[in-house]
Amino acid sequence: MPLFDSVDDRRALNRLADKILKTIHQDVMLMNTESGGSRMGGADVIRRNWSICSTASKKLKAFRAKYDQFVVQYDSLTDGLAESFGEFGYKGKINLIRDLKSGCFVVELKSSSKIIPTLIKELRLEHIEKTKTSVKILDSSWTKLGEQLVLLEQQIQIEESLILKALKQKITSKSAEFIQLSSIIEQLDIAQSFASLAREKNLVCPKVDNSSKFEIVEGRHLVVEKGLQNHNNHSHHTHHDSDYTVTRTKNFTPNSCTLTPTHPHVITGPNMGGKSTFLRQNATIAILAQIGSYVPATSAHIGIIDRIFTRVGSSDSIYHNESTFMVEMKETSEILKNATPRSLVLIDELGRGTAGLEGVSVAYACLWRLCSLNQCKVLFATHFGMELERLICGGDNADVREEKGNGLNVKFFHTEMVPVKDGNGDDVMVINHRLKSGISYYSHAVDIAKLAGFPQDTLDLAKDTYAKLCKENGIDTKLGK
Repeated sequence: MPLFDSVDDRRALNRLADKILKTIHQDVMLMNTESGGSRMGGADVIRRNWSICSTASKKLKAFRAKYDQFVVQYDSLTDGLAESFGEFGYKGKINLIRDLKSGCFVVELKSSSKIIPTLIKELRLEHIEKTKTSVKILDSSWTKLGEQLVLLEQQIQIEESLILKALKQKITSKSAEFIQLSSIIEQLDIAQSFASLAREKNLVCPKVDNSSKFEIVEGRHLVVEKGLQNHNNHSHHTHHDSDYTVTRTKNFTPNSCTLTPTHPHVITGPNMGGKSTFLRQNATIAILAQIGSYVPATSAHIGIIDRIFTRVGSSDSIYHNESTFMVEMKETSEILKNATPRSLVLIDELGRGTAGLEGVSVAYACLWRLCSLNQCKVLFATHFGMELERLICGGDNADVREEKGNGLNVKFFHTEMVPVKDGNGDDVMVINHRLKSGISYYSHAVDIAKLAGFPQDTLDLAKDTYAKLCKENGIDTKLGK
């Protein structure tokens, strides 16, 4: 393989690999290769598994052949004693072991059998110990065979030690070549992992080039998709109130994304509508494509991205005397100063940590700079959709998809809650995570508050207050009518 062309003395490594395969048993990690296992009151003597192959040396092959003969004798002796004791009515188990206290090779029988005293008397057996659970008797044939097994195992262990020492020396002598191999093994490991993931998760090969393209068709977020599948096996979670039921479907909804520099996408929609997931899945797909992996989508064409900037989540930094909003502003400042036309910028809920009008103003100004000056690819999730629409487009077209205003060329998309009838004819509200053109004017905050368990009087007051504010500001919404 061309991958191995940089490795010196590849033939020697191939010979060493063959030597390792012929020396170390391939199933060694699955084996119990030790003798001396516990058997009631003693140690098992026989050993049936070995970590070193018998063909590793001629001497070891001879030792192991002889040991196999002893194992046959052991099995034959066990069967013979069972037959002999069975003639007196003993049906219990027979263990040929080495006594841990005396070191003698003994035959262990269950003392609960009432036939034991008669058995010992009639066969003139010598017993060295009797407990509540077992009786240990001596047998000359087992004593002789046991001593031969232990001695031969010691000889085998010495030979195995010499074989392993010689193998280690050969491996050490090729340390430079193994260092060269390490990076190749890393590449193969990554390629194999990518291939397995692509097959298991139905991924596709993306097109990655030097263009400015960012076109993802039916993209998915693998982690969220898997989490939803595991959560309740594609079932639905519902919450009931006196008016309708809120239903959250648990099947992941793929979404497409076509971004170009200077054309930011503003994403609006209800709480839990999938805005943040959409941002993250596109960043993840971009990273996977650029590191050489297949991606979770129907197709993808992504030009080289120099950096991915994110302003998501909320946290403060008390030890640095920074509020949540200050942290948000500092992170955004870094984006505004460093994003390039080849950058992908993800901004989630910018400006929510301060007063409403001021937050809208900051969000609009940042969106303007990213579009007009940085000219990067931008996904901008916000609940300020209506306000931004008015600033950018004048608010004349509620379903505007692309308008040029104030120097901005913005595309608006949204998710939504839609009313449907269930099988019983009851009204239900379903969160539709499929992105569509336009703006969401209603975030269903009260509905989500009800899902969270708000007291009913608080929910009623919130609805009334919202309706009042909508009326005062001339906003035509479901609750504002």
